[in-house]
Amino acid sequence: LYDDREVIRRHAFGSFPEMLQASARSPAMMTYLNTVQNEAAGPNENYARELMELHTLGVDGGYTEQDVVEVARCFTGWAINGGTREFEFQANRHDDGEKLVLGQLIPAGGGVTDGETVLRILAEHPSTARFISTKLARRFVSDDPPSSLINRLAAEFTRTAGDIPSLLRLLFLSEEFRAAPDRKFRRPLEFVAHLLRNTRTDHLGFDGAVMLEALSRTGQIPHRWFPPDGYPDRADYWLNTASLLGYWNLAAELVENPDLLGRSAISGLASTAADVEEMVQALATHFVQRPLRVEDQQLLALLAETVFPDDVGPSDARATLVAGLLVASPYFSLR
Repeated sequence: LYDDREVIRRHAFGSFPEMLQASARSPAMMTYLNTVQNEAAGPNENYARELMELHTLGVDGGYTEQDVVEVARCFTGWAINGGTREFEFQANRHDDGEKLVLGQLIPAGGGVTDGETVLRILAEHPSTARFISTKLARRFVSDDPPSSLINRLAAEFTRTAGDIPSLLRLLFLSEEFRAAPDRKFRRPLEFVAHLLRNTRTDHLGFDGAVMLEALSRTGQIPHRWFPPDGYPDRADYWLNTASLLGYWNLAAELVENPDLLGRSAISGLASTAADVEEMVQALATHFVQRPLRVEDQQLLALLAETVFPDDVGPSDARATLVAGLLVASPYFSLR
């Protein structure tokens, strides 16, 4: 939580090099990846390896096992103050000898600047520009983003020294982003957040425990992915029986208990529709923000009328059924 708040969110709209520097000094990161145990007498390579593999260059970014050794030496002596619990450099634990990182010589006697130099080298490396650009394109466009977009983002990363707003501006104004609808599968946390936005009209009656249980069933409780690579951002990980069943069960719970998520917007949409097909259109606009295929719209209207044959025209029961089916459909789980 500390790292998410003080590093990622604080620097999300700043520069990547500044985020990288903040991450290296974060007490949470230093504890998690064992920087605090890294000293000249017994170097710990955990942070050095993940810094290059996951934070900057990528696994195929051009570093070697010897680079891991040398980077670990650069970060010896980086520690946490026992009183303030903030970063401090302990010179007596630092390896102050000469190092060679990615072909660049780091002279002896640099002290704390050894690690800072490594972070600068990595932030400016072409592999980092491409690695970060690929992650952004994968997050916002598709699981396998086009190389043309990645190349333009990487060039912008290099041109702006990793300015994140510049990268996002280029990304969101691209043709590839405009063609992105329905190409990304919503991970559980995004699915639940989307559900809350579309069903709640206030903050009263919200059952947070139910939502946490739903996230547990679907496999994405925030901050509970223990490997250092983060929750996967590809559909092939989430498209499995357990996750999909969790999505569908949550949709079913919404049908069975419309007040589960607070005061529901479903009834209001039903009351203003002239007929069942118009009700389906209104619900589709509200829940999935785009028109349905004609055959899907007709099928939903037919189901609503068949399941509740005694109702006349739009009704709360019919609207709730359609809402649940929409939430369980690919229309809702695709972004």
